[in-house]
Amino acid sequence: MADRVHNGTLTANDVTTVGITRHAGKLSVTNRSDSGTIWVRLDGEDPQVEDEDCFPVLALQTAHFDTAVPAINAAQIKLISDESLDYTVAGTAN
Repeated sequence: MADRVHNGTLTANDVTTVGITRHAGKLSVTNRSDSGTIWVRLDGEDPQVEDEDCFPVLALQTAHFDTAVPAINAAQIKLISDESLDYTVAGTAN
């Protein structure tokens, strides 16, 4: 069960920042749309579509991140896509 869950819809080519209000040990990003890719950054930088420094989340897939990795900023998850896609970001305690 997630300590913090945020659902939303991305606007094409606009960066969306999701803040986790409580410290989360693990994060997941789910692309709830049946097409398209969501690009994710966890280091505070703005993502770009198909950028090498972004994690892709394919249609109907979930990507899991362990925020114990020092390079990851658990407070800000930044998302982008080149189309409008539904997503869920969830954080759970350690």
